[in-house]
Amino acid sequence: MAEWKRQIDLSDLYAKFEDGDISDQDMLDGLRYAWYNFIDHNPYIQLLDDFYRLDDAVEELAIVESLDEADYLLDTIYDFADENRIWVKTF
Repeated sequence: MAEWKRQIDLSDLYAKFEDGDISDQDMLDGLRYAWYNFIDHNPYIQLLDDFYRLDDAVEELAIVESLDEADYLLDTIYDFADENRIWVKTF
């Protein structure tokens, strides 16, 4: 069984989005903020060989204009999390 070393809790953000309480842009901004906050509080992540993948994808969330455009970035972020045993709580 896999051991998850860290967790990022995005459940409140996803719940607000699913309920229609926030816009697509607010969702993108919220995801970017949450991941930057996670990185700031888990500095070991910056030491990982593939950290640039996460950093680049999170940074690019600032320039995409829709969630559809962000799909490949979110895939990269969630793949990074999975490969590095970071549990992403979305519900």
